[in-house]
Amino acid sequence: MTKSFTTEKGKINILTKESLIDLHNLLSENTHLLDEMDPVEPRGVKNEGMLESAIGRQTTGFGDFYKYPEYYSNCATLTYGIIKNHSFHNGNKRAGLLALIKHLYVNGYVLCPSLNSDEIYEFLVSIADSKLQEFSYKYKKKYRFIRTKSEKKASPIWDIDTKIKYMGIWIRKNAKPKKHTFKGEVKISDLKKFLENKGIKLNQNGSSLEVFIEKANKFLGIFPTAPKIISHKKYSLGNNRSTIDYRTLSKVRKDFKLTKADGIDNTFFYNEDSFLDFEIKTYKRLIYRLSKT
Repeated sequence: MTKSFTTEKGKINILTKESLIDLHNLLSENTHLLDEMDPVEPRGVKNEGMLESAIGRQTTGFGDFYKYPEYYSNCATLTYGIIKNHSFHNGNKRAGLLALIKHLYVNGYVLCPSLNSDEIYEFLVSIADSKLQEFSYKYKKKYRFIRTKSEKKASPIWDIDTKIKYMGIWIRKNAKPKKHTFKGEVKISDLKKFLENKGIKLNQNGSSLEVFIEKANKFLGIFPTAPKIISHKKYSLGNNRSTIDYRTLSKVRKDFKLTKADGIDNTFFYNEDSFLDFEIKTYKRLIYRLSKT
């Protein structure tokens, strides 16, 4: 569940209390994690006020002025609040990671696929341990961050505003528009509905997919007969019977002219739950490391 507000920078989608609790619960419910780590126990919110404070950071401001009007600064302040406020009994850094991923997603972005998970780990831990300044020194060649003279004069130690500013730069550098970065899995049921809207049929037989187009057929040009099947293709799903991976989907898109060049963007194939599930599998090792930190 999300809400939105509009600033001079455009529309920003923000995460609600319910959506943050759902993300935290995923740490105990997702089957891709439970084979390698124990469920988050005890589950649930430890401090309602601190959770609401973390969520409220997204709409900090007064009147028509918002302190964090860009997707990256807004994502940064939420991530910071979730990690530092210790709102949950356990798993706050992991919840912060999922909040970062989800916030980017609802605003049209994903983490760059080439981003090293070790760096993400260091980034999140440095926030939790109040060592973001040290993190910035290590990665100073990669992320250009200049403090003003007044900021330096005020304090050599970073205050919260400086930390959020740096986090926003890191997030902006490592986020890509999701319409340009298709990397997730799509549910077969979602794909079937989409193809049907395009006049394309899909039948599943175990681990095999048949995709084809039916064309009306008439005997002697007068009497209707069984439809003629054209552009018939078969694809293998492998061991997964409920989703199609992006490589196989790319073949389907190319075979049936559903590519960006044909006017069909990747965003048409995104499903929020499928995408988040894929991200959890992608960063499973990272989530496991965070659980031990």
